[in-house]
Amino acid sequence: MDLCIGLAAMILLQIVERLKALKTCTSHLSLVAIYFLPALFIFTFGSTILPNARTISLSLATVMPLTLNPIIYGLQTQEIKESFQNMANKT
Repeated sequence: MDLCIGLAAMILLQIVERLKALKTCTSHLSLVAIYFLPALFIFTFGSTILPNARTISLSLATVMPLTLNPIIYGLQTQEIKESFQNMANKT
């Protein structure tokens, strides 16, 4: 599904439209990567990882996307972006 999103964004003719589509989908794609990349790593190299470390890693790979979901989507709001810009300008 995410591959289809990326391909659809690349088919768009103008660069401005591509950037807008990718900006819209970035949060979703990042959460998918946060979930699947650690799980893929754990299942690929699982035989070399200690059983306790594998259990903890899988638990974190399951919990982290759920924890980061509101934070990542919240960072897209304009008010949050403006407050971060104001804090960066003050320092």
